[in-house]
Amino acid sequence: MQETILNNNQTSDEETQTLFTLTQEQLDKIRAEHKAKNVKHKWRQSGVWVYCSSCDNEHGFFVGVNKKLVGIDDDGNPVIVDF
Repeated sequence: MQETILNNNQTSDEETQTLFTLTQEQLDKIRAEHKAKNVKHKWRQSGVWVYCSSCDNEHGFFVGVNKKLVGIDDDGNPVIVDF
C-alpha cells in the first residue's frame, strides 16, 4: 500500500497531483525514527492548514474555516478552537 502526499496549497477543485509516494514500511520507519527523537512539534497555521515547522518531514493537516490555532499543549499537540 502506498500513501500519496498532496500539495498543501491544493484545493478540492484542482486535479490531484502526486508529489511522491511512500510504502507503508517506509512510512512506519519514518514515524518510528521521529518518535525515537522525542521531538515536540512546532505547529503553525496558514489559512485553513496547520503544519509542523520543526520536523525534517513536512506534515500538517486541514482544519477548515472558522478554526484558529491558539497554542500547543504540553505533549506538543496543537490546540485549535472555533471562532
